Amino acid sequence: SDYDLNARICNHLGSLYWENRNDSASLVCYKDAHKIYTQYLDTVGMINTLRNMAMSRLSLGQLDSAYIQLQLALKLAEEGNINSQKAYIYSSLENFYEEQGDYEKALAYNKESLKYPREDKSFSSRYYSIGVLYKKMQMPDSAFFYAEKALASPNLYVECSANHLLYDLSVE
Repeated sequence: SDYDLNARICNHLGSLYWENRNDSASLVCYKDAHKIYTQYLDTVGMINTLRNMAMSRLSLGQLDSAYIQLQLALKLAEEGNINSQKAYIYSSLENFYEEQGDYEKALAYNKESLKYPREDKSFSSRYYSIGVLYKKMQMPDSAFFYAEKALASPNLYVECSANHLLYDLSVE
């Protein structure tokens, strides 16, 4: 009877499957969570599960469906003025366009995500991603700038990745 708990269980189970690279199972769980959130008109839950479904679909190579779900999530966030979800949606759109090789669009969405604070208020992973995109666009000065900003991360993995990016840029 607790719809929110049921939806969260489905959503988190989907995340566990996704992190273990079982994208088909994750998509099923995310769909179940989305169905519950839609039934109870929980907009934040709907946005979150749409984004999660899109990332699973992207991993499965279902690019059109992934794009449509990301656009729908963004539309819901904009209509409801739910800024807390916009950073995640823009980051996901960045991933989508980077996967397509459209680094300029990926960069634009990544920079757009910086306009919306996240829960941890750490932008270091975004800075790292921007640095990687600039490297791919063969713009080493900009890549250096953002990689150095990412070094301030409290996350050891982001800091390590930023150091590796700086190393690669130095070698080049």
